[in-house]
Amino acid sequence: DDTPKSYLQAINSPASSFWKKAIEKEVSNMYDHDVWVIVKKTGEQKRINCTWVFKVKRNQLNIPVEYKARLCAKGFQQTKGTDYDETYAPTGKLVSLRMLIVFALKHGLSFHQIDIKSAFLNAPLKEEIFLNPPQGVDIPSDHVLKLKKAMYGLKQAPNAWHQTLSEWLFQIGFRRCEAEPCVFW
Repeated sequence: DDTPKSYLQAINSPASSFWKKAIEKEVSNMYDHDVWVIVKKTGEQKRINCTWVFKVKRNQLNIPVEYKARLCAKGFQQTKGTDYDETYAPTGKLVSLRMLIVFALKHGLSFHQIDIKSAFLNAPLKEEIFLNPPQGVDIPSDHVLKLKKAMYGLKQAPNAWHQTLSEWLFQIGFRRCEAEPCVFW
């Protein structure tokens, strides 16, 4: 497996041009979603680190079709009660999905699946989280990133995303199923 395990491996690999494009795309995605603001570093800020995770998507012939880079916070450096409180977010059950499909088919209803790209990056954070700048992101050395939105790796990211999605569904008239918190009608 030639998938890089670090930023330096990626930019120094034979496929570095592909990895650099993937990194640029992820950083651009962070700026497009307004995930952070650059602030001056102070001694009072508790900062966590982040890491790059790389993946090559391949087709059925094992030919690379996409190089992906994801920036992930090192959530294991967070402290409960300081950096986060609530982490729980319900996950849908396969039996619930099957029930919904059968219900839709039986009643002649349309059924649609959607994939929300960069879902966590749409979820505002309540907590004040500071991030040491990752490699490949041009930030002055005396500055850090103050997170405005959740990102992959944060302990509270699933909860923040579930809250954001739930609030939006409620605003447009949906109700939550009492027996299955991931089913809205």
